[in-house]
Amino acid sequence: MNRRKCLALLGAGVIAGVNSAVYLSQSTQMEKMPKSPNEFRAVFHIHSNFSGDSYLQDCTIERYIDKAFEEELDLLVITDNSEDRSLDYLLSISSNSHFKVHSLGENAIVVDRGDKQLYFLRGIEYHNHSENLGGHLLALGHTKKILNEAKYTVNDMIKIIHDHSGLTIPPHPFAVEVLGVNMGGMGLKLMDIKDEVDAVEVFNAQNICLIPGIIDATQFNYKAKIFADKHHLARICGVDCHRVKDLGVCYMKFPRDKINLNDGEKLVGSLKKLITETKNPEVYRQYAFERYNSWLGFVEYQLNARIS
Repeated sequence: MNRRKCLALLGAGVIAGVNSAVYLSQSTQMEKMPKSPNEFRAVFHIHSNFSGDSYLQDCTIERYIDKAFEEELDLLVITDNSEDRSLDYLLSISSNSHFKVHSLGENAIVVDRGDKQLYFLRGIEYHNHSENLGGHLLALGHTKKILNEAKYTVNDMIKIIHDHSGLTIPPHPFAVEVLGVNMGGMGLKLMDIKDEVDAVEVFNAQNICLIPGIIDATQFNYKAKIFADKHHLARICGVDCHRVKDLGVCYMKFPRDKINLNDGEKLVGSLKKLITETKNPEVYRQYAFERYNSWLGFVEYQLNARIS
């Protein structure tokens, strides 16, 4: 990375910090939303410390579990970068934890704390930037990881994930590049697969306005929503968190009585049906200072990675 780009990233971090302080002084954090008895809160697109870009490395799955119970969440899908080890990890530590873990099949587990339950689906964010894939692709609820992803086209990947009971969703599709950094969005390549994917991530909680008129990532969400509206696509919101504190700022709400919680594949099937029917997902946004810290952590991570 050349010196100019390093200085640009560093400058952006400083300006973003000042902007976040101004924003924080002018706004208040939203209160936690009350939860109705039939409400099922699902959080998609989460990164744990199995992802190489979880910059602050505090994202242990155990901490996510504690935070999820605190936020009254019901389902998490951890989508680490080209890794799907979260379910296997939880099963391996269950005997030494303050909670019990029960398998619901190859693609789902339930964490039982006694008074509350938290469900996990197997998930992964395929991170290949090659011409074959063209950008990132989320797989949710699949039963088997695709090995050697670089040799497949994105159409092949979608078919394989579907063959293994998973859902396919392009995340942050129009976040193509920020400050010279490839953000993994597919951009207009999404046109080629729009009829094959199950949904599009139209709201990414990390796409915020850092510097008005200079770095405003909210445009990426706007473009994704316009695309989904134009082509009548199902959509989800994703938190895309790389820090535990960000969990809960964004989730989707579903009627609990319409979700089959007894079996992994049936759970995925009922979620797919609900997502397909959900043209306008109910999104809870909680602007909090921690998400500015996530972006500053991202800048620091990029600087360290490219200088070293």
